[in-house]
Amino acid sequence: MEVELYTIKQAATLINGLSEHAIRRMIKEGALRTIKVGNRQLVLKGDLYELVMGKDKYKSR
Repeated sequence: MEVELYTIKQAATLINGLSEHAIRRMIKEGALRTIKVGNRQLVLKGDLYELVMGKDKYKSR
């Protein structure tokens, strides 16, 4: 099973209307999971999909 990962910059580019700062805030608050590779945080594609589709923890706060 292959997992697709995006950098914070790539995630912000994919989701119009969200800045890198907003994505970092969601990560810090636990709304988006990341995988740390070296010193980079990578966002899971599935979590981005849920965010766009409105099934995220962030909106329920």
